[in-house]
Amino acid sequence: MMLAFATVAFAVDPSDEESLSGFDRSNRPEVEVPFVGPPASPGVLERAAASGESAQRGAAQLSMDPAFVGGIQVGLEKLYRRDYAEAKAHFVALEGRFPHTGVAAVVDVLVWQAKMLENFDFQYDAQYRSASNVARESLDTALENPGNEAWEHFLYAGVIGIESIHTVRTGSYLPALQMAFEAMDHVTKTRELAPDFTDLLLADGMYNYWRTVLTESSRFLPDFGDKRALGLEQMQEVESRGIFLGAPSTLSLTFSYIEESRYDLALGRCQHNRSRYPDSVINNLLTGTTYLYLRKYGEALRVFDEVRSDAPENRRVRYWRGVALLRAGESASSEAEFKTYLTSPYLEAWHKSSTWWRLGQLYQRDKRFAEADAAYAEGVEIDGHASSKAALNSLREQRRRGTISY
Repeated sequence: MMLAFATVAFAVDPSDEESLSGFDRSNRPEVEVPFVGPPASPGVLERAAASGESAQRGAAQLSMDPAFVGGIQVGLEKLYRRDYAEAKAHFVALEGRFPHTGVAAVVDVLVWQAKMLENFDFQYDAQYRSASNVARESLDTALENPGNEAWEHFLYAGVIGIESIHTVRTGSYLPALQMAFEAMDHVTKTRELAPDFTDLLLADGMYNYWRTVLTESSRFLPDFGDKRALGLEQMQEVESRGIFLGAPSTLSLTFSYIEESRYDLALGRCQHNRSRYPDSVINNLLTGTTYLYLRKYGEALRVFDEVRSDAPENRRVRYWRGVALLRAGESASSEAEFKTYLTSPYLEAWHKSSTWWRLGQLYQRDKRFAEADAAYAEGVEIDGHASSKAALNSLREQRRRGTISY
């Protein structure tokens, strides 16, 4: 269960209106430093990382070779910078130097998931599932060989935790729960083998924070006490002193601050990641939506335009540009973005229904009431979209009372 809580925030594409703990969520699961001059050779990078304080601490905590820890850190930096091909090549080479450690297979899982999260869709579902199966087999083999057991159980927990959240996104909750318990077993084994491993605090912090949020928002769940402050402290510890998960911890803190409507703090964490990974599509989409919360629509559009420049193939940015333009009062441009987004491939039902809801808002604001009615009705027709249904009922009630006509 802890792994499920520890990864759930990364499967959220937050709207600019609703809290992350709203449960209904309008029927949807909706949330780099470039090299200057010629890049250093991989060997130079790995040796530099291995000699660093963080790699030395990680090696001591996990009983691993500092060169291996440093190599992992270099590879993850490539992944966080969105250098996916370089990250894969790096981890293949790293496993060549440190055989049976599972890193070459696991990076494929991370890359396919990152690519899907950039659009919050299932475009690479087949590739991801194949990679996940290979990663499990690779980690089974790794665990049969002595050494690095804490790291291997940690990787296994991550692979299964990601699979659990992927399964939640498909609506298969019971299998996802079973996977969460399987992941928790690997977390427990990691903690037994490496009790001082800093990065485990990310799972603890997210568990403490989000379990508090969930239990306080439902009278049917048993009281857990308010452990939000503790959870934030644990996430902050990993952000500042984590071995591998500093950037994900920053992302986790961002979601937590959004949940608390502390948008300035959320923006600060987004900017912290942007200072290191300026081309990260996932972080930049979150930065733009945070600007929407702050009603800084020009800034949101500036960041969304960066996404379009860095990743011209990205589709999700069109939806968020549409929202920003809608809020900025630019109806024609907003309508064009939404309609273009609706023609995109790989859209899920909730992608479509939430976009029709936004179009309904646009039409209603512009007093195009018949078009608003049709847009809201389309959202309801697709998947019973709750916000579309409420808006449609309100619009038709106004028509019945004679306050509007169409």
